[in-house]
Amino acid sequence: MFYQSITCLILLLFSVFCNAIIISPTVFELNTDRNTTSQIIVTNNSTEKMPLEVSIHQLVFKKNGQYETKALNSDALLVFPPAAMLAPNSKQVFRIQWLDPSVQKTSSSYFIRFTQAHLTGANGQSRALPMQQSGVKIKVHYNALLHVYSNSQQPDVTLEVSDAGQLVIRNTGERFTYSRLLYFEPLTATENYSLQQQVGDQFLPPFSTFTLRSRKAIPVGKYHGREQ
Repeated sequence: MFYQSITCLILLLFSVFCNAIIISPTVFELNTDRNTTSQIIVTNNSTEKMPLEVSIHQLVFKKNGQYETKALNSDALLVFPPAAMLAPNSKQVFRIQWLDPSVQKTSSSYFIRFTQAHLTGANGQSRALPMQQSGVKIKVHYNALLHVYSNSQQPDVTLEVSDAGQLVIRNTGERFTYSRLLYFEPLTATENYSLQQQVGDQFLPPFSTFTLRSRKAIPVGKYHGREQ
């Protein structure tokens, strides 16, 4: 599942370098009709200076909800400062600004990626980052996940349950949503709870379809998901 995969990726990075930096928030949203700016606070928990470089990578979703990333080559979204040197036990505020005046057709998602850069010593040689003493160079990436949307975009989620017990969840709307926010009508509260237990906390990007097999009985039919 997308949301769980992203969370696991972030936790995996932090589990190895948990004493290095803390990013807050790790997942956040930006409604461009209300505000075009936000911020991320990065804390250097280590006892050494830490150089960070910032890059933006857009998530390109496939129809099944999986995704690929590509570097953002436009000025629609900017981060300031683009690089910083964090002193030991210090904090740095990175400001996020949405600059695209045009109306997006769909919501969009981005990794704000912080890369731990190499330090160059007085002798002109790069200092080894943690885990590089073996001679293997490792670039450490820390990702914060940003979802950008506007009020004109809305999710449109349906659930189809087949005779064979197959569940097909489709979001044909222009905006992402989460399965935990949805109440499918006219299913009962008990049936919705059973469905939630099976689906989990699923991120539903625009124009995506998820198929899974029901482990518990859900009545055959087609249902519409309403955000709560």
